[in-house]
Amino acid sequence: MVHLRCLLQENAKLRHNCFISGDFNAHHDSWEPDATITPNPAGTTACDILDCLEFNMITPPSTPTFTDRKTFNTFTIDLT
Repeated sequence: MVHLRCLLQENAKLRHNCFISGDFNAHHDSWEPDATITPNPAGTTACDILDCLEFNMITPPSTPTFTDRKTFNTFTIDLT
């Protein structure tokens, strides 16, 4: 995530538009408002980066992007 932050900060200086998408395995209430799971470090970092650099999420909140094979619980951990 450190490299992503640096890349996005450089992009912000250039004022270029960009899309970022990835399998971040990032849990956070900002995109999982109905989840009972607590934010993990990847989620907290991703949220901080998005807020700091004023990025907008395209992935609608609570859109399942992962299903646990054992419990069948769904999570939004892949972000765009």
